[in-house]
Amino acid sequence: MTKLGLGVYGSGGSFLTEMQIWRPSVILLMDPSPDFARVVRAQFPKAFIIGRRYVANQPLNDPAAQGRAFADYVAQLAVPLRGVVNAWMSYNEESSYTNPAQNNYAAWNTFQVAFAGELHGHFGIAAVAGNDATEAVTPEDYVKYFSGAIEASQYFGVHEYTPPGVSSMQSPAGQQAMLRYRAIYSALVKAGIHPPPFILTETGLYNGWRGQVSDEQMVQDWEWLTSQLDADPYVIGQTAYGLFPPGSGQWERFNVGSTILERDIGYYNSCTPAHPCPPGEKG
Repeated sequence: MTKLGLGVYGSGGSFLTEMQIWRPSVILLMDPSPDFARVVRAQFPKAFIIGRRYVANQPLNDPAAQGRAFADYVAQLAVPLRGVVNAWMSYNEESSYTNPAQNNYAAWNTFQVAFAGELHGHFGIAAVAGNDATEAVTPEDYVKYFSGAIEASQYFGVHEYTPPGVSSMQSPAGQQAMLRYRAIYSALVKAGIHPPPFILTETGLYNGWRGQVSDEQMVQDWEWLTSQLDADPYVIGQTAYGLFPPGSGQWERFNVGSTILERDIGYYNSCTPAHPCPPGEKG
């Protein structure tokens, strides 16, 4: 099993068919139907599965109460899926130092502490902290402002994308951005914080890959990033962004559905040191 997984933004048989080609060992499911999530677990019994519930508004005006309330909302789906989904996220891409209106670190930390305390403490369900937009929070600010959220949670999520205008993860600027999780981990450890396992809950090119680079280059980028993750035992894996239904508007430029990426990455995910691919079959 490799660390190259997939974010899945829908439910149904067509999604399952494409997932079977990709063969992910780390999976993010957004708002899955319970039946779909159970079928995914049956098809991928060894996978690490993260759940996410989408909400259009993510208020933080009363963060402790809202964190507990959102945990209760997540639990409505998470409790029936106990043993199916390993851990659940709270808000997504909530805070950023680059946007003064979003520079709400204290409230966001309080929300996450309350969310994790309620979800894990009351329901026994693991929480994933973080999941901030790529490069939105500096490694030093994770130490300064979010140690409470990180220590209260069972996992820590990071989004990694190339900078705007950079079309390769393997370029110098791309590598600096995609491997930023290492700087976060080092800063936490240096400060005496014991971080939980990391998950790269979104990875890709900033503006999407379709129309920017070839299928083959995108395969090579995700495989390269996976090879880097292999060197870091504290990282569970990455969920590539992402698998969407056809005609998903602005998300279509990120959509891996019905492309040769699925086939080539499926080959890659089937090849391990113990079971290497035949010559010429690796994606």
